[in-house]
Amino acid sequence: MAEQTILYGYIETISEADILNSGVISNFRFNIGYSIPNIFSTPVKGYQGSIISFGGSFKNFSDDKDRWFSDFEKLLMKLYAKSAIVNIENELDGELVSVNYVVDESWENILPNKNPPNKWRKWFKEASTNEIVEQKVVA
Repeated sequence: MAEQTILYGYIETISEADILNSGVISNFRFNIGYSIPNIFSTPVKGYQGSIISFGGSFKNFSDDKDRWFSDFEKLLMKLYAKSAIVNIENELDGELVSVNYVVDESWENILPNKNPPNKWRKWFKEASTNEIVEQKVVA
C-alpha cells in the first residue's frame, strides 16, 4: 500500500544574495534518479532576510527520504543561508517530524563576496513531544 507524505518548510537566506540563490535553485539538479522534483521557490524578500519556501505531497517518500535529505544538505551548502526547517507528515503514523538546520558560524560572515557557509547544525524534533531526537553537524 502506498502512503502519502507531506513535506514542507523554508530556508532563511540573506537578501543581498537573492540573485545568487535564485541561480542556485534553478540550476540545482535535484531529481536525478528518483521521483521527487525541485519544489523550491525563488527567494522572497522579507523583514530581515529572504525566504525560500518549499512543499509537496509524495507517494512512498520513505523510500527516497535519505537521498532527498542528502540532496537538500548539498543544496544548503551552495546557498547563502542562515537556517532551514523541514517538516515531514506521514500518513501512516500521523507523526510530524521537524528537521532543523542552523548555520554553524556567525551570520554576519555570510556575504555574497565570500563562499557560502559549509557547516550546519542539524537536529530532529518530534512534534508530539517537542523532544530533540538526534543532533549532529553537517559539513
